[in-house]
Amino acid sequence: METTDRRSRLQDVFDTDDPVAIVTGSGSPRVGRVIAEELSRRGCHVALHANTSVDEAQQAASQWQQRFGREALVVQGSLDEDATCDAIVDQTHQHFGRLDILVNSAAIWTPTRLENITGDEIRRYFQINSVASLLCARAAGRHMVAQSHGGCIINLGDWATVRPYAEHAAYFPSKGAIEVMTRSLAVELGGKNAHVRVNCVQPG
Repeated sequence: METTDRRSRLQDVFDTDDPVAIVTGSGSPRVGRVIAEELSRRGCHVALHANTSVDEAQQAASQWQQRFGREALVVQGSLDEDATCDAIVDQTHQHFGRLDILVNSAAIWTPTRLENITGDEIRRYFQINSVASLLCARAAGRHMVAQSHGGCIINLGDWATVRPYAEHAAYFPSKGAIEVMTRSLAVELGGKNAHVRVNCVQPG
């Protein structure tokens, strides 16, 4: 509750001509955190998205403000809930007055033998890895198409979707959807504003 109240007090207090980025799944020290830090280092104000790792995100945000001289905001919510996607993007835009970059980095993966996979597990992989990415992109796109300079959406896929390995049969379909989703978003958003770009990165 304290985090939510603090975030509410931060609204409408920051205005900038510098680029603003939000990175999902950047609370804990994983790929998303590294991406967020590099964007901050390169001159972006950054919103770190966390679900349970809020304290870690707040600590990183404080350090980056001192090291890079850029504002860092923490937004919180579970991507299991569709409403979180709109909320974290809109909070970022409201705080900074603009949104230039969205990186969809949040993802789940746990080895599971094929014979043990359940329908609920498959659906949760798609919710976090696919559906939430699309909904966050839709939310960001609403703001980006209204900006004369547009914006950039980057979806993180997985190179191994073309060469899957064992015990991840529930995970890979959810990541395989990212590439097609990226093309569709590029057509949808690029048709509204030619300065909105949507790309997919497939880390190895």
